Amino acid sequence: MRRFSARAETEIRSLTGVINGHSTGGVTTDLVGNIYIADFGDFVWKITPEGERHVFASGLYGASGNAIDNEGNLLQSNCYGNSITRIDRKGQTTPFVISGLSGPVGVAVNRQTGDIYVANCSGNSIARIARDGTVSPFAKSDLLRCPNGIAFDREGNLYVVNYRDNKMLKIDPRVLSRPSRQYPKRDWGTYASRRIDSMSPRMNRTPFTK
Repeated sequence: MRRFSARAETEIRSLTGVINGHSTGGVTTDLVGNIYIADFGDFVWKITPEGERHVFASGLYGASGNAIDNEGNLLQSNCYGNSITRIDRKGQTTPFVISGLSGPVGVAVNRQTGDIYVANCSGNSIARIARDGTVSPFAKSDLLRCPNGIAFDREGNLYVVNYRDNKMLKIDPRVLSRPSRQYPKRDWGTYASRRIDSMSPRMNRTPFTK
């Protein structure tokens, strides 16, 4: 009987040459296969499905995480500027959020509501942004240690990765459950933050990895 390894072969190849003089950070794709890369500085680069690369937008300030909203605009966080820039399909930039954020990095869009969620690295918190640009607090906890990457799953859970302690967190906006066994009960008072007053649901912040 022939056996196959459960570990599939993975091909890794370089898609572009080195972008000289720039770092590379946030990355997202649109529905037609274009790739958008932020450089932690002034620029967002666009890579077409054919592999062509050019500057998509400039004039940013610490361009880091990004995401495509429900209208097809690129929402680009500016970590140094504490702001979010909206960039249309032609690369035209418009200030979207100019206050209420603290070191924004990762950006995620709730496809059902259109609300935007931003990881505030400096503020150790998650902010929720309405479609009109109104910012409100969503989650703040001692578990959040310079949150960076952020993404939704199909069930509406929010996954966040921390820069400072290399942990992944799962935020369930529906319930506040009991602590994970990974943490002693005596420590859970620090981790189990109650809901923020401006919010209606309680949130379960369950450590996802140790």
